[in-house]
Amino acid sequence: MYLNSHGSNNSSLMDNVDLIFPVSTSIEKNAKYINTEGRLQYTKKCFEASKNVLTDNDILETIFSRSITSN
Repeated sequence: MYLNSHGSNNSSLMDNVDLIFPVSTSIEKNAKYINTEGRLQYTKKCFEASKNVLTDNDILETIFSRSITSN
């Protein structure tokens, strides 16, 4: 599973991914990331995300709740 906010088509990632979910970009949320150099990076929300974009937590909660109820 890959939460994608930039429309990236990095083939090395996409070769191993079954699901891609559109999420808000880094400037649309307060967050912590590990960048490509392995360093912790912080972002602060500058803009509101589009109304049709779910948060990372919304997507993960939906997946987990459906997997629990399907068992």
